[in-house]
Amino acid sequence: MDAPGAQAPGCDPRLWRRVFVKPIPVGGLRISPALAQINVAGGSDSGALLADYLHRLAQRHINLPFLSLSSVEPTYAAAFCVTANEGDRARDAAMELPRLVSRITVLSPVTAVSVFPHHGRLRLLGHLLKILHEEHVPLLAMGSSISSFTFTLAQRSLEQTVDVLEQALALPENHTPLRSQLQVIQVEQGELE
Repeated sequence: MDAPGAQAPGCDPRLWRRVFVKPIPVGGLRISPALAQINVAGGSDSGALLADYLHRLAQRHINLPFLSLSSVEPTYAAAFCVTANEGDRARDAAMELPRLVSRITVLSPVTAVSVFPHHGRLRLLGHLLKILHEEHVPLLAMGSSISSFTFTLAQRSLEQTVDVLEQALALPENHTPLRSQLQVIQVEQGELE
């Protein structure tokens, strides 16, 4: 026998969620303005190189609104974001470290979406990952803290992501509508007249 809420074979996942899956209540959701994401691939000397690079960014007063770090000693890899207008400065700082240049990939524009508070609820994390996968929303990076679950995605996927999140999450009544947040971002980038 299928588990409660299990999807019928051949049924459209979006239709199934609308009819049978109750949205998960959350405290809020924040969509960032345009960011540049910098991915740093690992290597045997990656810990020291990454530390040096982050130090150079700090010297330039470049803020990192998102940072995801993974390590299997002695190798480290990172994905972090800077504001879109700081992307060139962050790339310039990397150019000062010749061994690092070939390990860096810059993706722009990206957006960070934060869902809070999640309080370590694995059900929320699993639900979001499942539906974003079913809707073919490509995630670029993920991070979690005590207060929020944050993921980054290409900005061209933002409208589709908002559609998915509106169905999957129950936001508080006084929460700014997601469409308003999306329009502000589009106006800031000159995408809307």
